[in-house]
Amino acid sequence: MANIQEVKGKNGIKYRVLIRLKGFPAQSATFSRKTDAKKWAQDTESAIRDGRHFKTVESKRHTVTEMIDRYIDDVVPGKKDVRNTTRHLLYWKEQIGAKLLSDVTTPLIVSIRDRLLKEPYFTTRKVGDSIITTERFRSKATVNRYLAALGGCLSIASTQWEWLEINPMKNVQKQTEPLGRVRFLSDDERERLLAACQSSVNSGSSHETVHERYGR
Repeated sequence: MANIQEVKGKNGIKYRVLIRLKGFPAQSATFSRKTDAKKWAQDTESAIRDGRHFKTVESKRHTVTEMIDRYIDDVVPGKKDVRNTTRHLLYWKEQIGAKLLSDVTTPLIVSIRDRLLKEPYFTTRKVGDSIITTERFRSKATVNRYLAALGGCLSIASTQWEWLEINPMKNVQKQTEPLGRVRFLSDDERERLLAACQSSVNSGSSHETVHERYGR
C-alpha cells in the first residue's frame, strides 16, 4: 500500500510517497503537489502488480550500446549470417548507441528506417591505377535486414534480459519488397531445352516426342 507523508521544509511543503508491496522492493518519490503524488502512487502500484515497473527501471539503466554489445557477444555467433548481422547492428549503434533503451521509440526507429532508404552510401573499387567511387542506395530488402537485426536484439532484451517492457520494433512496418523477376525462355533456349530432353528419352520407349508430350 502507498503511504503519502507531508514534509515541511525551507522551500515549502513536499509530499513523499512510500510504496510497500509484499514481495517487492520498497519504492519512494517526492512531489510538490499532492495530486501528483497520488497519481504516481496509483500508477506505480499498478505497474508493480502487472510486472511492468521494474522493466521500466531497467530500460533507464541500459544504453543501446550496452544492449548491442551484449547481443553481438552472446547471440550473434549462433546466427547464420554473422558478418551482415554484425554490420547492421553496428550501424544502429552508430546512430542511437548513446540513447537509453527507454528513449528508443517506434517513431525514432521509423525515422532511421526512412533515412536508410534515402541516404546514399559509397563503394570503391580499383581499376588499374585509379580508384572508382560509386554512389549507391539501399534496396527495400536491405533496409528490412537492418530492421530485422535490431528487432532481434530488442526482442532478446525484452523477453530474456528484461531490460525492456515493450519491444518498440513491433509496430514498425517493414518495406514491401518487389517480387522476384520472372524470366521466360527465348525461342532458341526453348528449342535447345527440348532437344536436350528429347535426347534423354529412352529409345526403346514410346515414340511419343517431347513436343507431343509437353507442347510448344
